[in-house]
Amino acid sequence: MSQLRYTECEIDKDKLILARDGFESLHAKITGRGDGYNSITRPTGDEFSDLLGDGIKRLATGNQQSWGDSLLACLHAYGVLDRAAKATGLYNQKIDDLKARFAEARNHVPSEDLDSYVGVDRLALINIEARRAWYWLVEQCEEIEDILQDGPTAYRIRQLAEAGHFGDNEQIGYQSTGEADFMLVSAINPRLLAKWIRSTPTSEHDLGKLGEDHGLALLQSLERRAQYAEKNGLELSESEIQFYEDLYSELGANGDYDGFLGFLSWYEDRGDGFDGNKRQEIMRTLANGVLVLSNEQVGGAMGRLPEDIREAALGQTDNLDGLASLLMHSSPEIRGGTEFSTSLLRTSSDISPLDLEPLFSRPQRHEALQSLVSVATRNPEASNIILTGEDFSGNKYPVHAAHKHLTSERMLVNLYSVPWPDEGEAVRGLVGWITFEGDMARDIPAGAQNNAMVEFMKIMDNKAVVEALSSTKSSIEYEQGGHKGEWRGVSATQLNPELAAGLADLVFAYPEAFGNGTWLDPHNPVETGMRHNVPRLSAESRLALTQLAVSDPNTAARLYGGVRAMSTQAMSLYAVDATAAEIGGRTGVLTGLVEQALLNEADRRQENDEEAVARSNQARTRAADLGAALLVDLKVPNVVAVGLKQFVEDAWSVEGGGSASPHVPVGNDGVEKEYMTSVAIQALVAQDPSLMDQIESKYPGVVKGSGSGRRIPFSPQDWDHPDGGNIIDSILAEVGQEPWPGSEGETAKDAVNDYIGTFNTKRGQWSSWGNN
Repeated sequence: MSQLRYTECEIDKDKLILARDGFESLHAKITGRGDGYNSITRPTGDEFSDLLGDGIKRLATGNQQSWGDSLLACLHAYGVLDRAAKATGLYNQKIDDLKARFAEARNHVPSEDLDSYVGVDRLALINIEARRAWYWLVEQCEEIEDILQDGPTAYRIRQLAEAGHFGDNEQIGYQSTGEADFMLVSAINPRLLAKWIRSTPTSEHDLGKLGEDHGLALLQSLERRAQYAEKNGLELSESEIQFYEDLYSELGANGDYDGFLGFLSWYEDRGDGFDGNKRQEIMRTLANGVLVLSNEQVGGAMGRLPEDIREAALGQTDNLDGLASLLMHSSPEIRGGTEFSTSLLRTSSDISPLDLEPLFSRPQRHEALQSLVSVATRNPEASNIILTGEDFSGNKYPVHAAHKHLTSERMLVNLYSVPWPDEGEAVRGLVGWITFEGDMARDIPAGAQNNAMVEFMKIMDNKAVVEALSSTKSSIEYEQGGHKGEWRGVSATQLNPELAAGLADLVFAYPEAFGNGTWLDPHNPVETGMRHNVPRLSAESRLALTQLAVSDPNTAARLYGGVRAMSTQAMSLYAVDATAAEIGGRTGVLTGLVEQALLNEADRRQENDEEAVARSNQARTRAADLGAALLVDLKVPNVVAVGLKQFVEDAWSVEGGGSASPHVPVGNDGVEKEYMTSVAIQALVAQDPSLMDQIESKYPGVVKGSGSGRRIPFSPQDWDHPDGGNIIDSILAEVGQEPWPGSEGETAKDAVNDYIGTFNTKRGQWSSWGNN
C-alpha cells in the first residue's frame, strides 16, 4: 500500500469558474452595465432600478417581469456553477491534504510493517477518509443537479443566496423581482418589525413602509415557504425559524403587558385610529406564524414558541382563551406541529361531564375550546396520538405531567359530549383524517389509518364509553304538533350532527369490515384488531358506531341511502358476473346493520322521552319526521325511497306497547326482489335486445322511446303500464328462463332468487342484536 487510494475528479474547476463568470457578464449586459461590472456579486442599492444602467433604466423598470425573469436565469446559472466549482475545489483540496497525510504516515511505518496488520490499518483509515470525501462530492453533485433541474424558483434562489453564492449581494433575487418570496429574512430587523406592529399601522405611521412593503409581506411569504417545504419534504432555513422566534420574543418584551399573549390582548383592544382590516390581516399572519414555528415537519418545534403560549397549550395557565383568540384567526391550510397540536387536544379535552354547566355559562370559553380543537385536528398525527397513544412511527408518544390522568377514552367522551356551536365539525376531525385519500393523505404513512381505525373501534367496544356517548348530560327541547317536550340524556351525535356524519364516513370507508358476515358467527366471535394489516371489527363495535351515527336523522338518511346504493351497485355487478354474489352478501350485512341500529335507536329514544309512554302518538309523529328526513338526501332510484318509507314506518312503530321492539322484522323483502328483478331485466335485454320486443308486445307502456333509443326504465314507478310495478314478477316469469349472464347454465329467475336469498340471509344476521 504505497499510495493513497482515491477517485480522481474529472471536473475542471477553472472551466466552471469561467462559465460562471460568463453568466455574470451576461447579467451585466442585461442590466445595461459593462462586461467587467460585477452585477451579481456587488450590491447596488435596494430597488430594481438600482440594478440597471442609465441607458435602459426607463425601459426595464416599465417591464420588470420580463427583465426579472432574464436576470433570475443568470442568477440561477451563476449560483449553480459557483456551488459546483466550490464543491470541486473543496474535494481536490481534501484529496491533496490526504495525500500529504498518507505520505507522512507511510514514512513513519517501518518497512517491515508495511504489509502487517498494524501498518495497513493506519493507512487504511486515510483511504476511508478519501472514500468518504468522494461520496460527499457525489452527494453535492446530485444536489446541484436537483437545483439545476428545478430552475430559478424562489426556494432555489434563496438557497443559493443563503449559502453565499452571490457574494455579499444576498438580496439580489428580491431586488430583481420585487417579490417577497425571494427575500432573505436578513432584510428585516425583527425588533423594527415588532415596533411597527405594536405602533399600529395608520396613515401617519413613520414605519409604514417597513410593514407595507417588506415586513408583513415577508411574514406572509414565510407561510408560503412553510407550505412548500411541508409538501416537498423540506424545512425552513434556521435563519427563517430564528426570525420567527426573535419576532415573537420582541413582541412580548414590553413592560405594558405580560408576554406575547398579553401583547395580543392589548393589541386587539386597540382602537385609536386602527385600520380594522389591517389588524385582522396582522392577527392572521401572527397566528399562522405561531403554527409554522411549532411545526417540526418544517424545522420548528413547540419548544421554540413563546413561553406563555407553551404554558397555555399545556393548560398550565388560565390564558387558554387568549391563545384561542389568536389561533382562530389562522388560515385553515396552515397547521401546527405534532407536539403543539397534541397538547391543544389534550388540554381541550380535560373536561369532565360535571364541568359542562360552568362551561355553558361562558360562551367565550366554549368557542375558545372549539377553535383550539379545530386548529389542532388539522394535524392528523396529533389526532392519531389521541386515539392510539403513538406517533406515526409507532412510538409511544410522551405525555406531559399535566395530562397524565387523561386516557383516549376519557378524552373522546369529553370532546364528543359537548354541544359545540359548530355542531361537532371540529371534533369530527379526530377521526376524519382516517378517511383521507389522495393528496389529503400525502403525509400519512401507509397503515396508519387502518391502525387508528382499529384503536378507535376498540374504544367503541368499551360499553362504558358507548353508554356515556349514547346518553349525555344534555337535553334537547322540541315542539311537535303543538306539544312541547324534552329529550333527556340525548346522545353525543344528537347534540353534534357533524360528528354523526364523521362516523358514517368511517362506515363508507371500510365497507368490507362493516359488511363482513363471517365475523358475526356467534360460535366464533371476532375481537376488534388487526390481522395481516387488515382491520377486523367486532359486531359490538360496528353496531355501537352505527347506532351513534343514525342518531342524527340527516346522517341516518345518508347512511341508509348509501348502503342501499351499494346494494344496487352490487346487483348491477351481479348482472354481468354471477360470481359477484359475495358482494351482495356484504351489502346485505351492511343493510341489516343500519336497520338494526335504527331499531335500537328508536327504542332508546322512546326510553329517554320524558312522556314517551303517555304520548305514543307523538312519538310516532317524530318517527314519521325522521322518515321524511331519511328520504331527503337519497341519490338512488325511486324504488329505494318507496322501500325506505315502508322500512321507517316498520322500524319506528310504537303500536302495542309504546316502544319499538328490536325484533320486529324490518325492511321489505319485496323491495329487494323488485330491485333485483329490475336489474335482471336490464341485463337480459342488454344481452338479447329481441326480448324488448317480447316485453313490449305483452306489456304495452313498459318500453319507452323508439328505434335505437328504446329502453325499459329501471324503476317500475316510471312504467306507463296500468298495473305499474305489479307486473314486475310477470315480466320476470316471461324472461326468467333466459340464461343469466356470466353464469354456468343458471336461469335469470334462479339467479334473482339466489341473490335475494343470500342478501336476506346476511341481512338477518343482525336480528338478534337488539337493545338489552
